[in-house]
Amino acid sequence: MILPEFLFFDLDNTILDFKTAERTALRQALCSIGIEPDSKMLDRYSILNDEQWKLLEKGLVSRDVLKVRRFENLFREYDIDIDPKEAASAYEKLLGEGHFFMKDAETVLEKLFCKTTAGCSTGIRKAAAEAGSVKKTHRMFIVSNGSASVQHSRIRGAGIEKYFEKIFISEEIGWNKPDRRFFDAVFDAIDGFDRSRAVIIGDSLSSDIKGGINAGIGTIWFDHSGSGSSTGIQPDKVIHSLSELIEGEDVISYCLPGDKAGACVENGRVSIVGAGCGKADLITLRGMERLLHCGAVVYDDLIDTGLLDVAPPEALRIYMGKRLGSHSAQQEEINRKLIELAGKGIKVVRLKGGDPFVFGRGGEEAAALQNAGIDYEIIPGISSCIAIPEEAGIPVTHRGVSRSLHVVTAHIGNDGEGQNYLREEFGRLAGCEGTIVIMMGLKKLSEIAEILISGGSSPETPAAVISGGNSANKITVRGSLKDIVQRTAEAGMKPPAVIVIGDTAGMDLRSLRIEPEEPVYIDIKKGHTDAGNILSGAVVGLTGTEAIQRKLRDRLTGLGAEVYSAGLSVLDRLRIDDSVFTELCSGEEHWIVFTSANGVRVFFEELKQRHIDIRRLSACSFAVIGEATGKTLSEYNIEADLCPGRYTGQGLAKALLSVYSGMGAGNVQTRNAEDLPPICGGKGYGRKVFLMRSRRGSRALAEELAAAYEVRDIPIYDLHADKKTEETAFAQMPKTDYMTFSSSSGVELYFANGRKLPEGCIGVCIGEVTEKALQKYVSDYIRAEEISADGIVKAICAHRTPAADRK
Repeated sequence: MILPEFLFFDLDNTILDFKTAERTALRQALCSIGIEPDSKMLDRYSILNDEQWKLLEKGLVSRDVLKVRRFENLFREYDIDIDPKEAASAYEKLLGEGHFFMKDAETVLEKLFCKTTAGCSTGIRKAAAEAGSVKKTHRMFIVSNGSASVQHSRIRGAGIEKYFEKIFISEEIGWNKPDRRFFDAVFDAIDGFDRSRAVIIGDSLSSDIKGGINAGIGTIWFDHSGSGSSTGIQPDKVIHSLSELIEGEDVISYCLPGDKAGACVENGRVSIVGAGCGKADLITLRGMERLLHCGAVVYDDLIDTGLLDVAPPEALRIYMGKRLGSHSAQQEEINRKLIELAGKGIKVVRLKGGDPFVFGRGGEEAAALQNAGIDYEIIPGISSCIAIPEEAGIPVTHRGVSRSLHVVTAHIGNDGEGQNYLREEFGRLAGCEGTIVIMMGLKKLSEIAEILISGGSSPETPAAVISGGNSANKITVRGSLKDIVQRTAEAGMKPPAVIVIGDTAGMDLRSLRIEPEEPVYIDIKKGHTDAGNILSGAVVGLTGTEAIQRKLRDRLTGLGAEVYSAGLSVLDRLRIDDSVFTELCSGEEHWIVFTSANGVRVFFEELKQRHIDIRRLSACSFAVIGEATGKTLSEYNIEADLCPGRYTGQGLAKALLSVYSGMGAGNVQTRNAEDLPPICGGKGYGRKVFLMRSRRGSRALAEELAAAYEVRDIPIYDLHADKKTEETAFAQMPKTDYMTFSSSSGVELYFANGRKLPEGCIGVCIGEVTEKALQKYVSDYIRAEEISADGIVKAICAHRTPAADRK
């Protein structure tokens, strides 16, 4: 789903019109306590004057106290014997709950549009995270008509000026309403403006909405009166409460003029996509294309959850499968969700394992969409009834062996009707010459074998049970009808599994490629082509940011492991004080120090957003904690002046202290290996360190550097756990061999709320700091020698292979 970048608010008659708001709320409040106010009384309770605003701004009086005092004065003048606190309470309640919510307006802005939740209360941060708002980067503006001095005063009075990048008043622009000429002037004042990514949210059809339509931007009309449109003007979207904006993505993205053929279309669309059976690359190109451009993915069990990463980061991910052994979502519930999402104008991918129409209930979903008038399409997938036997080397048809294929489900009820079906269905199949493929039949295998044999099938008929694809334990058991039940039980086979009965079940057409006698150890940096499947059968859960998970996923799957995201850390950019950039751009020599690739990216994104020419940092030197962080820095055409030989916080501190003290730089790598950094002079590396890093970073580095440098420890980003990924993890394979942790913050986020490692799972971490964090929760773990994604992979490979077999 494509999100808007530029949001224009023109809500003069609602959140900014104090007089209308207060009079409406005041009348209702006084009536609720038995007072019938006339216009004169309402006028006497006026909006705050300039003197009162000054008292508020200086903190000499609270808003609540001032409100009670004003009611005291009003009641004294009219000789009303009622507690003014009662009136103030009723007034506040109505003002907060009515259509004119200054209070609600601020809540909406906090929850939905905050560029960062830094400085917000815990409740607001939690609400913002739940709304997904911290992932967005909106540029917000106020558009308003009338006198510049009056409008600026009203906006300041509303207490919402802090959320907006710029305020455009008609008097200052030169046009009296927000029409095309008005917006042309506005656009000239905004760098990088993209008309196709802009939306205006206004409360006047004839002014705000008509002007937005004429200007070619998306429009949302706030119909606070509930009267509806009688002007013939058709906004892209109508809302009746600012609270509706908290739903955010659906409401606002729908209105993007450049997105009507993209992720959000007028009537929505559902693509029922077969994900195939097994790894993510078995999906069709068409299915992949739909995922790339969708606004929501509705998925269930038995898919490679790596496919969820293909969808845009902002797309909704809705799990509708089994969780921790509970029953799967009712089909009617799934149907309703698809209709609901498409009805909001969203492009939906209904992602199903195998093929949608092969025992996947795709037909029921298609019928429901058809009855609801929703546009949909079916994209086939590779069904497990074919793919799982093929993986085991069993062809479901073969010339001269089997000329027919019978696919049947044994997923039935345990009542009399279900048992009759089982006996009748397999009674008809007994003795047939073709191949029988049975889906969802492992628990009924004993009954099926007995029915087939009693119906005329030979006890010697070949049979195979295969647990493959995305199953937890990939096993193939071969035998005959007379012994397949016993063999399967001895092997500990668990569902899901596919049963094949017939002569082709005795065939084995797997590749005869000779596997290496010993596992091959490789230099991961040279690629995986010679690694074989050294991690075949290993299931690895990933934690951390999307970037580190992507690196690990590529490397681990290349070595044969099955990988899933067990906990995603989402990055929240924090506000950096203006004084930081003032110092860095002053021409004085300073160190800018990065301890992660995330820090590098956030820093340079901040430079871009502030329109700071990078040449203004020419006096500064750059230090990085390790090679990966240095590589990210080089993406911005800057080579690190210092990178320690040991990629740890302690190693970085030692290197920086060596540069300062003149103790030598044997552990320091600079731009050229033979070019050691000068000591206290030469280039002049500076005495102040700007440590740009995560809010969750250890204090140890800053404390060590403080022995020689003036340190400014600046948190420029924070992390929070993505709830959607946690929900997805519940649907993963029950057996996990390894869980990776690349940072101490990743450890804390994973184990928050009492989460534990799956039974028998081994933790894998990098670095001493991450190890110390992990030790608080588990005792069975391994630590990578190298602090990098490659280090984690090497550690897993070393642990997976017995020491005697290693080269």
